[in-house]
Amino acid sequence: MKLAIIGTGSQCQQHLRAWLTFREVTVVGIITQDSTLQQEAEENGITIYNRLESLIQYTDVDVIDIATPVRSPLELVTIAAEANIHVIYGTLAAINSNEVSKMISVCMKHKVQLLMGNTYRHTPEFIQARHQINKGLIGKTGVIRIRSGVPYPNNDDQINIDRNLFNEVGLPHFDWLRWTFGEAEMVMSRRVNHSEIEGTPIEYGFVTLRMTDGTIAYLECSWSDYAQHTSFELTGNKGMITYDSQDNNPLLLQNHLSTLIEYKKEGVDTRIFRHYLQCLLGNEKPAMSAEDVMKALQLADAANQSVAQGQPVFLSKGVECL
Repeated sequence: MKLAIIGTGSQCQQHLRAWLTFREVTVVGIITQDSTLQQEAEENGITIYNRLESLIQYTDVDVIDIATPVRSPLELVTIAAEANIHVIYGTLAAINSNEVSKMISVCMKHKVQLLMGNTYRHTPEFIQARHQINKGLIGKTGVIRIRSGVPYPNNDDQINIDRNLFNEVGLPHFDWLRWTFGEAEMVMSRRVNHSEIEGTPIEYGFVTLRMTDGTIAYLECSWSDYAQHTSFELTGNKGMITYDSQDNNPLLLQNHLSTLIEYKKEGVDTRIFRHYLQCLLGNEKPAMSAEDVMKALQLADAANQSVAQGQPVFLSKGVECL
């Protein structure tokens, strides 16, 4: 399978190195203006292009991987789809639900795959937590708390894009909540921005969601941590599941029988890229569809709307009721 990558910075470099490990994939080109990335590509015999149209003109390609945020994602997806090229949109930053809806339409029209991912659908801790909830090991879920913090975005590694806390940090959690508990019927949120003494910007966001099954979810997102940090407490009437990425312990499940179940951590990136490849080869169905991405983004939209209006946003079967 012939693949090309679009992007810049360390994230694109990570994608390149990952794809080079798959013998089924040949990286035929990279579209970038990043000099460091260009050097690594040349060392691996990969041609550099300035524009997607040039790459399509001069080489055969089956799929493009948009590895980092871009200014005009819909334009790139449209160019690829019209050339019968499948699209992996691996980064969900700087994109909105309306753009995703249009991407879905153009890819369906030209019968190409649009693969968009959420790491939590491939992360053992979140997969196992959902599995235990579905098995009923903690009973009927009541109140759950999730916290996710990352450093403030380094725009030197991106292409001059607008950043949004709920769309970026919150999006994987919105998707996991829908995947695990069904649709949300109410979203209430607030957001705080300020700077540290040395001028480093900090942003916090707090979202309360009421799911249609009665579960109440409290989600805290932040651009303030020195390193990525995720934790959760999932409480039911029979027990609790807890996880903290900074602990050395694995995911722990404790119920009223005081049993303890451990799950070892595994790498996520390899899982995701292998899954994309199997989907493109027709061996697997996407773990997360583009429609799932669109609906998660709609929850982020609702959270942003709640901040702007200072009141809850009510939803019906995942569709906003204004």
